[in-house]
Amino acid sequence: MKQYVLSALLGVLFFGSAATAWAQNGASAHNLVDIAYNGQQVTVDGDLSDWDDAHFIFMSQDSPFFLQVTNNGPVQGVPDNPADFSAYVALKMTDDAIYLGARVRDEGVPLYGEPATPNLAFDFDHISLYLGLFDIGELPSSPHIEGSSPDATPFNFIDPVTEETFEANRHYRIAPGTDDTESTLGPDYQLLLRAVEHDPASFVSRDHTYAGAYVDTTLGGTVASVVLWEDELGYDVEWRIPFTSLAGNIAKGSGPFANFEWPLFQPEHGMIIPFDVDVTDRDQAEGLNTYLRAGQYPALWRDAHNFGMRGRIVDLEANPWDRPDNKIYIDYKAEQNVTIDGNMDDWSDAMFYGNSQDHPHFLQVTNDGPVQGVPTDPNDFSFYMATKMDDDNIYFGLVVRDAGTPMIETPATPNLAFNYDHLSVYLGLFDIGNRAGSPHIEGTSPDATNFQFINPVTEETFDANRHYRIAPGTDNTESTLGPDYQLLLRALDFNAIPFDSEEFTYAGAYVDTTLIGTVAATDFFEDEQGYFLEWKIPFATLAGQIAKGSGPFSDFTWPLFAPQPGQIIVMDADVTDLDEGDRGVNRYLRLGRYPSLWRDSHNFGMRGHVIEAGLPSAVSIDFAEGIDSEQPTRIELAQNFPNPFNPTTSIRFALPESQQVRLSVYNMLGQEVAVLVNGMQPAGISTATFDASGLSSGVYIYRLTTGAESVSRTMLLIK
Repeated sequence: MKQYVLSALLGVLFFGSAATAWAQNGASAHNLVDIAYNGQQVTVDGDLSDWDDAHFIFMSQDSPFFLQVTNNGPVQGVPDNPADFSAYVALKMTDDAIYLGARVRDEGVPLYGEPATPNLAFDFDHISLYLGLFDIGELPSSPHIEGSSPDATPFNFIDPVTEETFEANRHYRIAPGTDDTESTLGPDYQLLLRAVEHDPASFVSRDHTYAGAYVDTTLGGTVASVVLWEDELGYDVEWRIPFTSLAGNIAKGSGPFANFEWPLFQPEHGMIIPFDVDVTDRDQAEGLNTYLRAGQYPALWRDAHNFGMRGRIVDLEANPWDRPDNKIYIDYKAEQNVTIDGNMDDWSDAMFYGNSQDHPHFLQVTNDGPVQGVPTDPNDFSFYMATKMDDDNIYFGLVVRDAGTPMIETPATPNLAFNYDHLSVYLGLFDIGNRAGSPHIEGTSPDATNFQFINPVTEETFDANRHYRIAPGTDNTESTLGPDYQLLLRALDFNAIPFDSEEFTYAGAYVDTTLIGTVAATDFFEDEQGYFLEWKIPFATLAGQIAKGSGPFSDFTWPLFAPQPGQIIVMDADVTDLDEGDRGVNRYLRLGRYPSLWRDSHNFGMRGHVIEAGLPSAVSIDFAEGIDSEQPTRIELAQNFPNPFNPTTSIRFALPESQQVRLSVYNMLGQEVAVLVNGMQPAGISTATFDASGLSSGVYIYRLTTGAESVSRTMLLIK
């Protein structure tokens, strides 16, 4: 298996002469999750059937974003496989509360441990929600990065009541204007729920919940339900946290914020809040905890300074078409830097959507017949998929866990690959805008009333026994918007060079032919229990005369798609698994919630929202008010780029005047591991390069010191 490196540009700040707005309010495709607000009403009973409008994040060690948590020590436990430990997590909101829903697969000892003190639950099964209750707007990174943990130069908070200063050994913020940093936006919370069986009727919030850092207390007023699965191999969680539980005097009486009135959060459509989630599994009394994170930073423990995710609040009362449960964010750049080699290290700016039969939205595929094969567990069959675009191509990245027979040999004829391991993408290359339903619902499959297409060349009519559309105005339905495609790639062990597109791909329905000009590559997991797949499809491949010569559209010129940021296209995908000896019982996993489309795309289940890359190298913003790229007015230290990195990264700093400077790097033990600059530096912007080839993965601190000041930031090395 090729080792993939997470080179996500998290927390990147660049110096430049002009500020450039960050797309999608500071979030990017890789970390943006929609939060259903005023949607389906939730009853806290451990039944996730009222979470149909929620976006569930799949968390397992197969995720390309998976990060082994070190907590400044040995690597914590890594799950044996997704059946050993994996989870789905989603957030919802009402005017009064935030809800967390989770489905956790735990084949060890689910719901292990019940310590008497809630804050000790860190060492047992639990769920932690790291929450910034403020609109992050267009900020590209976490606004809460200062602190003295373990920086030797303390950063001081101002007590909001006494106005005295004290060391900020945690990174939490409280409210605008209440400490001495311009980056403060609002309160941060780290909220913990002990994963033991909870009956909401008898739930005592202060016995089972905890809020860390300066609050450092139990929570009142929350309600939770935790239900063990019938087979006792996992559990479901619902947790309701009223916003009033996070407001007012909620800190310990002896704490520095004991007298502070924490503000009451009021959600609004379009807000983007920072958050993160980790789930912890502890199977035995002694040993390592196993962590799964939603974001790409190590376990926050009780520090929320490195939020990994962004939550976009979607008011479903006013925007019923904008459902979080069917949204796929597509990373767009004018030119993508993707090498088709089966290595996922160039996909860290894309969101990977995971699926297994544990998904609360899982649908058994019937094809109007007997139920198809259902995977035994997520180790038997599960996957992650992401989508990217540039001006000329659409890209699909796939990570498939298949503990049976991954990439089983398929027949010589590509269209017969439906019965074997394959990826099918159902794609409507047109902007659906704010239409709530599929625009393509007519047809005779299996409708007994024939719907007629008009041949775009001869203008003759014929039965529409498939639901595909071609282009606006070319058939007799007002719902036609553009072309639909069903694109199939056989899941085989192949390399991009050479790759015979016509041998391994297929386009169904009226096109009903093989594809020309696509490139794909796969690579096995190191243990051969799954595979990676990359597929590049030029838009030109889906345009022009691409149908069979004998088909009704053989003379039709299909339109060329031109992607634009902000477009919402219709799309869906399914992945099929067939193990050796299982002929006739395929296992299907769908992104959407309709039965297998086979060669019909009339029931698109998902929407692809095209987002211009939020973290491109060309982006530049003013990193502090009053800074000029030519003449800085104060000392500034920017976030390294890229971050995380492997093995090199760049660090920029600004000086208002020429002076003696030392730029050093420290490990989490406070030991100096590198000196990048030590001497006189000119006024203006300077750049230093840090090469960590000889260091191990982990969090490092880099510190800029002058005669009068010292500024520090953290960075993450992943090898």
